[in-house]
Amino acid sequence: MPNILHAIDTTGPGGAETVFVSLAEHFSRSPYQSIALIRGPGWVKSQLEARDIPVIVEESRGSVNISYLGRLVRHLRTHQVDLIHAHLPGASLYGAMAGRIVGIPVVSTYHGSVDIRSRGRMDSLRHWIVRRYSRVVAVSEPLRDELARQLGLPQEEVELIGNGIDCQRFAAAAPLGLRARFGLPEHALLIGSLGNIRPAKAYDQGLKALKVLRDQGVDAYWFVAGQSRPGDRLLEDLKGLAADLEVETYVQFLGFVEAPERFLADLDVFLLCSSSEGHPLALTQAMAAGKAIVATRCGVEELLDGERNGWLAEVGDPPGLAEHIRRISVADAEVAAKRSRAQALAMANYDNAAVMRRYAALYADLLGQRG
Repeated sequence: MPNILHAIDTTGPGGAETVFVSLAEHFSRSPYQSIALIRGPGWVKSQLEARDIPVIVEESRGSVNISYLGRLVRHLRTHQVDLIHAHLPGASLYGAMAGRIVGIPVVSTYHGSVDIRSRGRMDSLRHWIVRRYSRVVAVSEPLRDELARQLGLPQEEVELIGNGIDCQRFAAAAPLGLRARFGLPEHALLIGSLGNIRPAKAYDQGLKALKVLRDQGVDAYWFVAGQSRPGDRLLEDLKGLAADLEVETYVQFLGFVEAPERFLADLDVFLLCSSSEGHPLALTQAMAAGKAIVATRCGVEELLDGERNGWLAEVGDPPGLAEHIRRISVADAEVAAKRSRAQALAMANYDNAAVMRRYAALYADLLGQRG
């Protein structure tokens, strides 16, 4: 029975971390066994332990940590690991090096453009190691193109496997009850965003769009579900901007939400105002939940078509976002049709079962080549 080491160097919660846990859980059953390698305590560790997945904790700080690499190699040999599946750039680099030393195949999954941004003068070497000693996976077509350019790979050598979710869970969820909790009228328009508070999420653009809507007389409220990094001032800056725009009464930063499916069930509109994305798990979740979706052209156009299943505005265009949301506030046949098409697309292409089959085929191919 092959042993798969699933490795990631973040502690979550987040989209990549959710996919990581899902893969480790799925491949903890026959014909595979899962072991997880993480950098410390947090959401990821608690989720793995709840699923009875063996966990190895190793801190990997430093640009090139030779001591960590040595410990990783020892773990691979001790646990007789047959394949490494690494997520995000740090784990992919160490996984590729360790896999080369031990002589086992490596899968490196990249989740967004931020994963391949410049990290300094060692970029060329890092890219060479990953492309030479691992099979690279991108979660979206635009990211696949970018990875091929950055890593110097032919496009066909970058696997394309989207992020999967339990579609039925999001389609059938009961609402959290945000209207009752915050005393909002039934006619109020509930807008929501799901994602940790990071610069690429561009939540300042959402605040400016909310300002436009309120000035136009739309009784709109915006809920942001996601947490900020400890010590990061971005959340405080966003709250300050909300006060400057005089919309602080109409926005709620909820922090981490344990049940994203219930959060989405409450919404009238899902808003993605990012400056850059790969395959945001939250977008697929909103599609499966049957939500009306407004997004920026930030790399999600493979998932969201402004003509058929959503509404798209340019990056950095809050009035454009607001105009789409205002139109959705008047429910009509177009809104219902786009919601239905988005949900059907998610069910057909991004359900966990289909994604797991693709990774299983990739594992089998690599393990077969090794044999």
